Amino acid sequence: MDHHALIFKELGIVFGLGIASQWIAWKLRFPVIILLLALGILAGPVLGLIHPNVMFGELLNPLIELAVAVILFEGGMSLKFYEFRHVGRGLVRLFSLAVVLHIILGAASGIFIAGIDWKVSLLIGSILVVTGPTVIIPALREAKLVKSTSRYLKWEGIINDPIGAMIAVLIFNFILQGHSDAYHIFLDILKVAAVSFPIAFSVRIFILWASKHALIPQFLKIPFFITLILVLYIASELLQKGSGLMTATIMGLIVGNTDVRITKELRRFEESLAIFAVSTIFIILASTLDIDVWKELSFRHYLYIFLLSFVLRPIAIFVSTIKSDVSFKERLLIGLYGPRGIVAASVAGVVGAGLVDAGFEEGKFVLPVVFSVIILTVVVHSLWLKPFSRLFGLRTEGQNGVLIVGASPWSVQLATKLQDLKLPVMISDHSWYKLSEARQRGIKVHFGKILHDIEYGEPELTIYNYLLALTEDDSYNSLLVHNLEHELGSDHVYQLPTHEEALGGDFDTEVNTMAKFENSDEALFENMMEKYHSGWTFKSVKLTEKFNFKVFKEEQKGRLILVMLIVRETGRVQFITDKDLRPPQPGDRIIYYTEESRSSEATEKESLS
Repeated sequence: MDHHALIFKELGIVFGLGIASQWIAWKLRFPVIILLLALGILAGPVLGLIHPNVMFGELLNPLIELAVAVILFEGGMSLKFYEFRHVGRGLVRLFSLAVVLHIILGAASGIFIAGIDWKVSLLIGSILVVTGPTVIIPALREAKLVKSTSRYLKWEGIINDPIGAMIAVLIFNFILQGHSDAYHIFLDILKVAAVSFPIAFSVRIFILWASKHALIPQFLKIPFFITLILVLYIASELLQKGSGLMTATIMGLIVGNTDVRITKELRRFEESLAIFAVSTIFIILASTLDIDVWKELSFRHYLYIFLLSFVLRPIAIFVSTIKSDVSFKERLLIGLYGPRGIVAASVAGVVGAGLVDAGFEEGKFVLPVVFSVIILTVVVHSLWLKPFSRLFGLRTEGQNGVLIVGASPWSVQLATKLQDLKLPVMISDHSWYKLSEARQRGIKVHFGKILHDIEYGEPELTIYNYLLALTEDDSYNSLLVHNLEHELGSDHVYQLPTHEEALGGDFDTEVNTMAKFENSDEALFENMMEKYHSGWTFKSVKLTEKFNFKVFKEEQKGRLILVMLIVRETGRVQFITDKDLRPPQPGDRIIYYTEESRSSEATEKESLS
């Protein structure tokens, strides 16, 4: 096989393993980084299927750095200024004092526990200041932590990444150049700030100016801004080594908080690009590891790895946040949860190899130590996040909450039934008058334009896992589903059937639309209103072994009903759509719309209590 074909083969293996890991991790709800590391090591040093240093040559490190810049830009875009206003004082401690303490503790442990040279220990300590937003953000979404704790972990994970990477690069340069004091490092930090902030803010000015004057055609917007990000990262690095990642993160933060249409389009593209970058980088970095180095590690080295993984971070976080706004329980959880990720791996890959090339023999320990910490923290920290958050009372309960957009008489009726079943429910509408009945029934309401308000953190959606878009406007319902499916999941957003769909026109088959009535009428808004004015009401029934779904359907034969949703015995909510669904089982509860008199509502309500 010639060299050209060999490179293509290895690239195919890298891309294939990357996307396979992402899919398997999603299917099994397993940390993807562990799969990426395992498959990378298997394909690289174990089986010898891929050889990144041969494949990419001198381009390897620059490509990794560019990919990390894209990942940090995407992370920065997910941060919102309104969040910082709520937890800013505590975050400042995490960005400053906690970082310094962590580096000092990491360096001291390396020197006195593992017996590693102080310069290399200082470098490892600075690398492991960073946590992994690519691990943390999905975990936070799954764990459903309270707002403040979630914001602390998200902001720390994203902002500390470029800080730790910058310090590591500066210390690396310090080691190679042999400066004798800290003055040069401090001066370099000032230079990084002097380069990063002006470049990042200039991007915001340019975006606003370009949008106002419509200078960039629609088809060029995404390619243009991705190119701009990469070019400015390179320019920042050329002006001051170590400033590129800081520039990328600040650019993401500023662009993500700029209210122009391109930011939403860019965010969606960046998320997909970041997933691809993470998969590729981890496979490549893992395949470059020399597994024989682990055999050279002694008990002292493994004790050092244990301290880095489980002891030093809790101490640094706890001490640095004394007398801050961070509560005692939050300090404990933040300290105990800090999985390392892509930035730690990529920086270690660059500086570890650089130290070895420069003649520092102990530089060979950088990669195995850092990757060991990544593996341990991703696995163990992910396992104990939910139990500890529940133990400390920092986990939001009631994850099956339903957000209903559109306050009509029948949707208020549905919300009342859900509330009777002890499900958290909230109705949103821009009409205060339409919300009056919901308020009188004690249902939580949101008054305003939901899509606009969510951008600024209100209402808080932590406990609401499902969206029902039930307004009379088909287009607005579709817009709601489109905008919130990423936040809630595509199988957790539902809308009424559109009129175009009812007439047999083309429609989006990926959208979850409400099922039909038994008489084949579509559940269109006007049909639902007509049923309401005809005296229809929502009822519920719990299935048993004897009274199963088949018996229920036979009992309802000849009646006009619409089965709306199933509350599974496990507590999971599933709305009935036009797609295949596992039939209701004994123990499940069915909520359906029926022409029975509303006078039976009170009787049924008593039976539920």
